[in-house]
Amino acid sequence: MNNDEDLKKGIRVENIANWYFRLNGFLSIPSYIIHLDKNEAGRVRAGDNRIAKTEADLIGVRFQGSNEKIDFKGKLSDDTCLLGIDDLPESTIALFILVEVKSGVCRMNGPWSKRENKNMQRVIRRLGFSPDDEVETVAIAMYTNGKWKDEKFVFQYICVGGRKSPELTESHPDLIQIDWDDIGKFLCKRFTQASDEKIPSGKIHEQWPDFGQKYGRWFVNNRQRSEETSVCAVKNYIESGQLITRNVR
Repeated sequence: MNNDEDLKKGIRVENIANWYFRLNGFLSIPSYIIHLDKNEAGRVRAGDNRIAKTEADLIGVRFQGSNEKIDFKGKLSDDTCLLGIDDLPESTIALFILVEVKSGVCRMNGPWSKRENKNMQRVIRRLGFSPDDEVETVAIAMYTNGKWKDEKFVFQYICVGGRKSPELTESHPDLIQIDWDDIGKFLCKRFTQASDEKIPSGKIHEQWPDFGQKYGRWFVNNRQRSEETSVCAVKNYIESGQLITRNVR
């Protein structure tokens, strides 16, 4: 695969992940660049590309009580197994996420595993949920386990990819891994529940950009839709840019 194809595939996997979190009630910023401190930036040599690489594929927040309703069907079902939403204490105000997205096996990038670079601290300060004198404590928990929480806030590291990593499960016990099977199944459930959702001009998904619109069209036009075919379509989209169903077993 050449670099141009790699780039397009990378954009597709991030689009899918963005929609998954959007449909689960997260307000998010994709491709969030982490700015270096002034003193550290002054030490970066000409031509060094570290600044461009120090980024999060997605950061987001979901507030307690977030839900979406369809008048005649009630609340849509978010993916509660995603983050254990039901396990959060009632005092929780918001759930913050830091997401890394890969087309292959789930893994953490260097900016979030190398403690000496202090990138986690920069994200925590920007999100603003922790007093400055507690930032280091939150960062240590994230580097060590992949999750931090107190009575008001939760900060969760999430890896999205083609398959889950047993090594990550062992090294970061609280880190959450989500694969394309999980996302394909969730999308099928969500669109099945909201299959009659319309606006005067047509189906609601026709108002959406990129992957959301394409998946909505696939779902409406595919009579053989199921969780299995949805997973297959999502994986084929990643590889080819086309939501098609083939070789389903």
